[in-house]
Amino acid sequence: MLKMIVFVPLLAFFTFIAPTYGQEVLPWLEGHWEGVGYQVPTDSHWEIELTFDSLNAQLLIEYPSLSCSGHWELVDSREGYAEFVERITEGVDKCDNGGKVVVTQIDSEYLSVAYFLPEYYDGVVAQAVLRKIQVVKVKIPVPSGKVKRT
Repeated sequence: MLKMIVFVPLLAFFTFIAPTYGQEVLPWLEGHWEGVGYQVPTDSHWEIELTFDSLNAQLLIEYPSLSCSGHWELVDSREGYAEFVERITEGVDKCDNGGKVVVTQIDSEYLSVAYFLPEYYDGVVAQAVLRKIQVVKVKIPVPSGKVKRT
């Protein structure tokens, strides 16, 4: 009986509370991705940085040249395909908020990204190809404790 009492609260936690802290992890999206977006109707381009934040289990999106950023909320996914809603939280007056984003895996190094704003434009409004950037961790040598005194 004690096992059942402990199990039910844990099941409730993981079913109702835990999903609000993050979203499903898509292994093929893990890492840091960079590229340039191209917007069809305005003939403009901008920098894109996409990072999977493993601490908070979310995809962080940044557009450095537009001074806006936010995160992507997962709507649907299957192998090599994911659909998101973009939530801009910084620079909301500089970027469209709430758009549909479709990401397709090209291979382990490249992603194809298509942006949609159906209430403003019919079809793909912008597109990009992102490349996975290897983050190099540098170890700083620590002195061994032997200090030469003069």
